[in-house]
Amino acid sequence: MQQASVEADGTVQDSAAPLDRRLVWLMAVVCALSVANLYYVQPLLAMMGQSFHLSVPNPFRRSTYFLV
Repeated sequence: MQQASVEADGTVQDSAAPLDRRLVWLMAVVCALSVANLYYVQPLLAMMGQSFHLSVPNPFRRSTYFLV
């Protein structure tokens, strides 16, 4: 882990290299897709619960746990 250095005049010099723009975009897209996946499945939970012979509140409760 790199640390910032403090100059004699009180200014802080950060020695960490900036992130590449492509890496930032990739992380943003991956984050958006993972959150969208959690929200996309919610309307389908009732049908999924019926196919696995679960009560309706049970799948909703599990999805809520994943969102928190």
